[in-house]
Amino acid sequence: RIQMKVTKMLKVNRWEDIDWKTVELNVFRKQNQMYRAMLAGNITEVRRLQRDILRDPYAKLLSVKRVT
Repeated sequence: RIQMKVTKMLKVNRWEDIDWKTVELNVFRKQNQMYRAMLAGNITEVRRLQRDILRDPYAKLLSVKRVT
């Protein structure tokens, strides 16, 4: 039922209606933030961003898309 919760958060009912460019851009930005925090040596920020990515509905959607 996680998939239903994710799609309701995004207000999209069909898999085909998801704007994948927006999803990929959102995930890329968070990954880029984490990369920059790691370069700066800010470990607490890296840990926070890792936790955010794990809970992010866009990241969940993108991971399911890549697996299927």
